[in-house]
Amino acid sequence: MASLYQRRTFATNGPKMVADMRLNDSPMGSESVSADGAIRIQGWITGTTPLRMATLYRDGVKWRELNVTGPQLNFQMMDEDPIPARGRFYWLHAVQEGAPGPDDDIPGQLWTSPTWLDQPVVNAP
Repeated sequence: MASLYQRRTFATNGPKMVADMRLNDSPMGSESVSADGAIRIQGWITGTTPLRMATLYRDGVKWRELNVTGPQLNFQMMDEDPIPARGRFYWLHAVQEGAPGPDDDIPGQLWTSPTWLDQPVVNAP
């Protein structure tokens, strides 16, 4: 239950997939501050069939299409854009091929919990 309260979760539409995403080593679902203003994004996805696509969303908008080959993806990147005053949030969406069997036309989909990152607090003298 702790992971639900801490939003350390992902959702699928049924077919088995797992994923993790971190911002500056903070786990998905967390709210953290970037001490140096940098945004390091890393994560992974594992499906039971080959991945069709993986998309990283930033502030509710499609931001990056990730290159997928096979049923697994590991990624890491930097977001070089400055963090706006309101902060930033990211989540991951992935789609895998349908599994063999009666539901083979239904692709598996996965969504991670959003992860939030705020600007560092600057104390005025």
